[in-house]
Amino acid sequence: MTGGHLRVLFVICLLACAGAAAADLREPVHPRRNVDEFPPVVAKFIRFTVRATNIGEPGIDELEIYGPEDESRNLALAANGGRATASGTLPGYQIHELDGINDGHYGNGHCWIADRREGAWAQIELPKPTRIHKIIWGRDRESKFIDRLATSYLIEVASSAGHWQKVASSDDRQPPPDTISSDLLSPAARQFVNRFAPVSTTLSADTERGSPEYTVDSWQTPDGLPANTVTAIAQTPDGYLWVGTLNGLARFDGVRFKVFGKAEGLPNTRVLCLLLDRQGSLWIGTEGGGLARWQSGTFSNLRAKDGLANDVVQALAEDKSGRIWIATAGGLSCWQEGKFIHDPKVVPGFRGLYPRIVAAGDQLWTTELGGVHILENGKLTRPVNSLEPSAFSSIYAIHRGPSGRLWLGGANNYVSCLASNGEVQVFAEEAGQLLNSIWELLETRSGDVWVGTASGGLRRLRNGRFISLTTQEGLSDNSVRCLFEDREANLWVGTVGGGLNRVKPRRLSTFTTRDGLSHNVVMSVAEDPDGVLWIGSNCGGLNMRRNGIITSLTGDYLLDNECIWSLLAARDGSLWIGTWGGGLFRKRGKEITRYPLTHFGSDEPILALCPDRNDGLWVGTYSQGLKLFRNGNFMDIPETNGSAKFITSIVQDTTGDLWVGTGGNGLEKLEFGSLPPPTGGRTILFSREQGLPNDFVRTLLLDKKGVLWIGTDGGLARLSKGRIAAFTRAHGLPDEVISQILEDDRGFLWLGSNKGIFRVSKAELELIADGGSAPLSVLAYGRADGMENAQCTGGFHPAGLRARDGHLWFSTVKGLVQIDPNGLVRNELPPQVLVEEVRVDGVPVAGAERLQQIPPSATRLELEFTATSLTAAERNRFRHRLEGLDKDWVEDGPQRMVAYHHLPPGRYKFELAACNGDGVWNQAAIALSLRVLPPFWKTWWFGMLAGFVVLGGGGWGVRSWSVRRLGHKLQALQEQHALEKERARIAQDIH
Repeated sequence: MTGGHLRVLFVICLLACAGAAAADLREPVHPRRNVDEFPPVVAKFIRFTVRATNIGEPGIDELEIYGPEDESRNLALAANGGRATASGTLPGYQIHELDGINDGHYGNGHCWIADRREGAWAQIELPKPTRIHKIIWGRDRESKFIDRLATSYLIEVASSAGHWQKVASSDDRQPPPDTISSDLLSPAARQFVNRFAPVSTTLSADTERGSPEYTVDSWQTPDGLPANTVTAIAQTPDGYLWVGTLNGLARFDGVRFKVFGKAEGLPNTRVLCLLLDRQGSLWIGTEGGGLARWQSGTFSNLRAKDGLANDVVQALAEDKSGRIWIATAGGLSCWQEGKFIHDPKVVPGFRGLYPRIVAAGDQLWTTELGGVHILENGKLTRPVNSLEPSAFSSIYAIHRGPSGRLWLGGANNYVSCLASNGEVQVFAEEAGQLLNSIWELLETRSGDVWVGTASGGLRRLRNGRFISLTTQEGLSDNSVRCLFEDREANLWVGTVGGGLNRVKPRRLSTFTTRDGLSHNVVMSVAEDPDGVLWIGSNCGGLNMRRNGIITSLTGDYLLDNECIWSLLAARDGSLWIGTWGGGLFRKRGKEITRYPLTHFGSDEPILALCPDRNDGLWVGTYSQGLKLFRNGNFMDIPETNGSAKFITSIVQDTTGDLWVGTGGNGLEKLEFGSLPPPTGGRTILFSREQGLPNDFVRTLLLDKKGVLWIGTDGGLARLSKGRIAAFTRAHGLPDEVISQILEDDRGFLWLGSNKGIFRVSKAELELIADGGSAPLSVLAYGRADGMENAQCTGGFHPAGLRARDGHLWFSTVKGLVQIDPNGLVRNELPPQVLVEEVRVDGVPVAGAERLQQIPPSATRLELEFTATSLTAAERNRFRHRLEGLDKDWVEDGPQRMVAYHHLPPGRYKFELAACNGDGVWNQAAIALSLRVLPPFWKTWWFGMLAGFVVLGGGGWGVRSWSVRRLGHKLQALQEQHALEKERARIAQDIH
């Protein structure tokens, strides 16, 4: 081999080695999001030093720090105690101050900019040394600006000031591409995008980090709660939730509070405890007003002068014999059969403090000065010390659960359980799960044990392990005063200063930026043959979900900074990506190929993708109509390049015909027949004239039977055998903007809308389409079920996805929503229905259940009602019928009041029914009998008297009988006329 050959071989080897080294390097830094991971290290100080930028002084949009113990908690947040310092800040820009580096908000408007180009640094000091392993940072998380990007940087940590060690840098990254400025979508194009879909990525402050398992709702004084310190909670047999506060007692139906104070008969507004006895009476212990009992709608009071040990009542319990035990500031009292018992063989004479009492069989367990005692036969004894490691000392909370086990907790940072066999089990705190001082315990019917702490929020104990639920997960306050489980298994939490909370399991899962998404406005979803979920966002790039973990695709600048509005996973494993302004992309493995529609930077949006049965890809655009992409070329379809240029959705049926939804020109069917596209075929148009509820078509679905379902801006439509049937609010749809339609295996359609996700029965829809009039039984899901925002995105295709495992995925303006249709548990408990108040001419009538007669002078009758299903009370629905006036049931929806004007004299029966949020109706509708009295001149005695006067008293018997008969006949005709007028008026009001 010659020397020249050796030199060539040496150069080739060098290039190969360089290529291998480049392949081992990480992807280049990116303006939006960068992740630096390293082995866990203990750090109190974290410093980010910028050595060079692409343009200008460096900017950092949120410097995030995470540890291996909790990868969802951003330790750097100022809200979590992180303190930011820096080498300097660019003067004159209020939106670029240092607090923007760890305030939890994304975007250029919350980006810190340094005062120098090289050598600038920003530092986060944590409250205490903590194990960390990941730093996430960016220039502009919303991808509107690409200047001021740190292209060379160093990350150092220190457990004490000055002792720095390097953990990450840009040294192992590939250099940024030279085309970084020209290949990104311009801010002007993004402003154009704003007209069609939101681009904000920031979550609201109160949902920056929610519980993955539970949704938390809270009510405070602006919502009608009398005070924000909730001391006790109970539920009466009628379903009302009663809430004791330090400023009164409140009755809650899930929507409205009715407050009871001194004016209503409560002896004192500072309520400390509540008890519902087995007879259905509600006992209320107050601070200084003694004991009150709510029974049959009124309060009766018992005080020290009546034999109560003290007027400060701290706890209540009922034993198995029905005796009521009252723990007061002056000792124990016992109420039995209408009187206080003072027998020392039953009630101890010791006048100590008993803040907690619990009845357990024949025993009464109490706490006194932090110790646990058992009361039997008037004597207080201590439990056997060997049962409990700490001899039951420093115990504040005692609870006996449905299982019969006794739970104890206090200041020792553990929960203990005493089983019926006398064995004690201790559940101690775990790393990162400091129990704090325990104030309250609750064992639920499912076996979970909830622990309320003095300042650490809630803990749930399940299978020997704790999880936390604090203000970070949505709880209104971390100081828990009381806990209660209602009959629908909702957990109610009373806090000190934070009001009332409801905790219930999430019925759906929402994935946002806190779960790894690069952007919260999701536009399109696709699943590839390997089960990987691909997620396109509005100008936030492409994301993938594999094995439950979401990551962003940051390896290609041209693709990553585009607005991705349509995705399609091909059978060969390729992923087709339609963008706003960047053309069509194909991703095959790591290779990404771009196919511009006309020329680079044309800004022609691609809104819809659909595979062609004969090889190729159907592409719907914003202003250039429908195109067929085949063999690397775009071909126009003349039939859609007229008025229907705005293509929103495309589906192809088994015959090869194409159904095309448009933004304003209705639905088009393209029949190609024997001539292959794009040359042949004819177009059939379906619009409002043919029965569509609206000409703006947002989405399409061909179901398993070949029926076409059409989502529009004005409702849902069904096209079968050439006939269109429309469904709107008049049929029971909660919203008419239908952006997504998915089908499950149980005969239901799932609709994504501007007001949440709805489930409707296909059988009911088909019944209405065939002429039926029954309203739809709709199940609605929204923020109360786990959505961050109830608005789904749509007007492009595909916006939703049914995955191969049967799960349904919906794109929304605040993340990606997942629903398991087969895993949803329906609330089968029907609500109780109650008429709360009857008003005649605006004046409440006392004892509505006894109302029988309405005076003839009444012009307006109002009935106010409710239903006590507390899981989703805002979704309870009502229907009523006034027998004697209404022929059929009248659907009220969520409305809780009905009014009647000028009811004709006669007898009526008001019937009322309601369903819970899952559509389960109370079949036993309540009924209220009413009688509208006639005017005195229409009564029989007035007719008799008139006849007597007219006939002068002689021979009046027969004649007056005739007069009365005539009078009654005239009265009946007049009442019938008035009744018909009233029915006509109601019908007019409805329409």
